[in-house]
Amino acid sequence: ILGLLVLAFVLGPALFLYRRFRGAAPALDPTWVLVLPFENQTGDSTLDPVGLMVADWISESLVGTGRLKVTSAIDASFLQANSTTRVSGDTGIPDLLLRNIRAGTLVTGRFFQSGDQLEFHPQIIDLTRQHLGPPLSPERVPAATPDAAMEPLRQRIAGALVTRFDSTFQFLAPSEGMRTPTYEAYREFTEGARLALRGDFDVALPHLRRTLHLDSTFARASLMIAFTHALAEDYTTAVSIFQDLAAR
Repeated sequence: ILGLLVLAFVLGPALFLYRRFRGAAPALDPTWVLVLPFENQTGDSTLDPVGLMVADWISESLVGTGRLKVTSAIDASFLQANSTTRVSGDTGIPDLLLRNIRAGTLVTGRFFQSGDQLEFHPQIIDLTRQHLGPPLSPERVPAATPDAAMEPLRQRIAGALVTRFDSTFQFLAPSEGMRTPTYEAYREFTEGARLALRGDFDVALPHLRRTLHLDSTFARASLMIAFTHALAEDYTTAVSIFQDLAAR
């Protein structure tokens, strides 16, 4: 029973979103933000995790403010992995996400390589009025250290949203203890999460364990390991990991 409770706790937010998207479409809420991965336009597929890493870092920051409702890149990835619906129009967003999601603001972007630099172009789209938000200046970082773009992009997007939704600038401060993981650790994390959501649990777990080896402070990797064990119906291990995390 305890194992089922832990599974419900871990899966709850994603399953809640999934069920929400199956009903009749409600009015869009401009303070509900959907954050999608930045499109990799470098031509180098090994940089694909960078787009999700940027989006996930932005999501974590926006959630931490307590001022906006956020559907994160990871939540969107869960829904896409469990969706067989077609992609709608030119947005690249599956119908499952568009049909009933209440998000009135979309945050996304693209990045490409220019010489030894990566150039990130963030974008905010007002879905309630179907037009682009204020233009945001690009961020350029060395290609060898793409994680250097995380904090400037977070500040830039938070700054653009705060001028629209809030009269104070407390929004710009990261939550206590918030930090971006190392890029190599995040690459292992995204690969492990992708495999776990696809049902390849035995292949996913080594990637997730390597994540903690590379960055032992990245607590979400431990949660994903517990989540993967729960998906594989290994509730005893999932409960043990969850209890260990709760005791820290």
